[in-house]
Amino acid sequence: MEHPRFWRILATAFVLLGMSQAVWTAPGFAQTKKGTEDASKAPDVQTAEPEKPPETAENLSPADLLKSRNLKRVGTTYILVDEQQIQRSLSAARAQLVQFRQAAAQQNAFEAGNQDRRAFGDQLIKQRAYLNQQLAEIDRQMPSADLARTNAAVNLARNDLVNQHNQLIATINEISDRLQLIQNQGDGAEFKGKMGQEVARLRESYIQAILDVRQSIDEARKSYEELAKDPEVAKAIQALNDQSKAKVKLGPSREFQTIAANFEKTEKSVLTETVEVRKQGGVFWIDVTINGKITKPMIFDTGASLISISSAFAAEIGIRPKPSDPTIKCETADGSVVEAKQVKIGSMRVGKFTVKDVVCAVMPPEKGDVPPLLGQTFYRHFTYRFTPEAGRLTISQVDEGDARPATTTRSQPKAKSRTTKRTTRLQPRENFDFPAEETP
Repeated sequence: MEHPRFWRILATAFVLLGMSQAVWTAPGFAQTKKGTEDASKAPDVQTAEPEKPPETAENLSPADLLKSRNLKRVGTTYILVDEQQIQRSLSAARAQLVQFRQAAAQQNAFEAGNQDRRAFGDQLIKQRAYLNQQLAEIDRQMPSADLARTNAAVNLARNDLVNQHNQLIATINEISDRLQLIQNQGDGAEFKGKMGQEVARLRESYIQAILDVRQSIDEARKSYEELAKDPEVAKAIQALNDQSKAKVKLGPSREFQTIAANFEKTEKSVLTETVEVRKQGGVFWIDVTINGKITKPMIFDTGASLISISSAFAAEIGIRPKPSDPTIKCETADGSVVEAKQVKIGSMRVGKFTVKDVVCAVMPPEKGDVPPLLGQTFYRHFTYRFTPEAGRLTISQVDEGDARPATTTRSQPKAKSRTTKRTTRLQPRENFDFPAEETP
C-alpha cells in the first residue's frame, strides 16, 4: 500500500538538504566566514577621537570671548576683573596711612615727654575702645551673607563693609600690640628704639602700597585702551546688544574713573625726590641747608645714630653749647670715645625735605675740625634708597598730618582695663557671578 504524502515529505527534505550544502560551499559564504574568523583573531585597535578645534573668536560666544579678555559684567558694564582688587588695595593703603599717622603722633608725643608711660597706655586704651565702637556699628550695618548671594548691589556693599571692618581690626590689633610693648618694655631707650622701628616699618609699608596702586591703575588704563581698539571685543559687545534690550558697554566703571581721578590727592601724601650725592675721599657728601640760611656739605652716614658736628661748624651756624646742655658719649671714626654736648638745630633741609628741632652732638674743641656727619636723627623721618653707582639718593616722606596723639572726646568711652587682646578679622565674601539682567 502506497502513501503519497510520505513520499512528498521525503522529497521536500532532500531538496532542502541540497540547498543548505550549496549555500555552505558558496564562495561568498566561505569568504564571509573566513573574514569573521580573521577579524576575531585581529588585535583591538582604538579609534582616535577627533581633535577639538582650538578656541578662537569664531567659535566662542560673545560672553565667553569677553571673559577670555579678563572682563566681567557688572550691571550693564563689562569691567576688568582687576578693578575690584584696585579698590581693595586702595582701601588697605588708606588704612595703613591712618596707622602710620597714629604711630608717628604717638612717637612724637613720647619723645617730647608729653606723656608718661601710664598716661600713654591709657590713651591707647581709649583709642581702642573708640575704634571698637566704630567696629560694632559697621557690624550692625552689615547685610547677611545669604542676602548678598542674591543681590549684586548688596554683595558689593557688604564687601565694602567687610573691608572697613578688617581695616579697623588691623588698627585695633596694632594698638593692642603697642600696649603689650609698653607693658613689657625695659627702659625708655629700648621702648623709643622699638617705636622708631615700628614707625619706619609702617611708613615704608604705606609708600610701597601707594606705588603698587599707582602701577595697577596705570596698567588698567592701558588695558582699557587696548580693549577699546580690539575689533573682536567691539564685535562681541555689538552681538550682545543685538540679542537683548539691555545694552552693555565696555568699562571702565564710574567707580574706577573716580578712584583714578582722585588718586593724585592720595599720592600727595607721599613726597619723593632724588638728590645728588658726591663721592670724595672715599665717602659720600650731601648738601644740607641749616636754619634756612647756610648750606654746608655733610657726610651721608646712615650708620651714625645722630648728627655730629665740630665746635667750629657749630659756631658757624650760630650754635654755642652751654654747660647746662646734656653731655653724651660719642665714638669717633678713630675708635676713641669723647664727651660731646647734645643740642638741637632749628631746621635742616635736604632737597625739599625739612626736619625741625634736630638732635645733634657738638664735639669738643680739642677734637679739631672733625667732618660733619648727617646721621639717623635726620634720616629716621624718611624712607630712602641710595644708589652709589649713580650718586643718587631717593628720599620719600609720608605726610604725618597733625602728628599729634588723639585726644579724648565725649563719644569715647572711659577706659576700664589695660588688658590687651587680639581681634579676629572677618573673611570677605566672594564676588558672586550674578545672571545678567537681559530681556530676550
